[in-house]
Amino acid sequence: MKERNIRGGLRLSVLTNEDAVLKRNQPAFLFIHGVCGDARQFNTWVNLATEQGLWAYALDLRGHGQSGGKIGNASISDYAGDVKDAILQIGEVHLVGHSMGGLISQMVCQDADMSHLIRRVVLLASTPPAGIRIPFQKGFLKPRYLWAMALGKPFQLHEKEERLFRGLKGNCKFKQESGKVVREMLIGQWKAERLRPPTLVVAGIRDGVYPIQSGVQQKIARFHGALYREADTGHMIHCELAGDKCFLEIILPWCLA
Repeated sequence: MKERNIRGGLRLSVLTNEDAVLKRNQPAFLFIHGVCGDARQFNTWVNLATEQGLWAYALDLRGHGQSGGKIGNASISDYAGDVKDAILQIGEVHLVGHSMGGLISQMVCQDADMSHLIRRVVLLASTPPAGIRIPFQKGFLKPRYLWAMALGKPFQLHEKEERLFRGLKGNCKFKQESGKVVREMLIGQWKAERLRPPTLVVAGIRDGVYPIQSGVQQKIARFHGALYREADTGHMIHCELAGDKCFLEIILPWCLA
């Protein structure tokens, strides 16, 4: 597994197994991280794809991980542009987005120029385009986050919000995020359109960010006419052992069907 730059100018970095998989018979998997995340959160899933002989890429959005760019005043549209650039470099993909990455994936799929390059879409504990309600919203209506959102400054998750994201079994590290991006996510300013590619929505039954009883993921699935499944995880589906099982037993077979 290696890190690779995929664009000049603003450097975008991906974690990829392309040197370990000799032949590409299927679209590659492209993993998009969520708020305060980076490509290495998908390290295990890239390895699992390698074992199946499938190419996989995990993207560092601008200002995250090994990618260039300033994170402070980055916008969701900027991130969507990063994903589009990655797809144009990689070619046909199964697009897998977690949380904020799920919202970005929905935005990218609505671009007519991208539709022929996206075979299938998987939304993991996705952020809804229409904005976020409590408890996630309540957790971010605190001075330490409000200042970052108002001024477009980067911020780091506080320990309490880290626990909300990570859950009881999650094993992941959180980095800085753009205050502007979180402000945009809370407000919700995107006109949702039904996705053209076949779509799978996965919810974590112990998700503390979008609790299962809130019905957020079910609503996203109904809107897109998507298949809906649940994993025995918290919000960070891809950072738990039960999430690895979900990838192998639900996501992979569905994408390859």
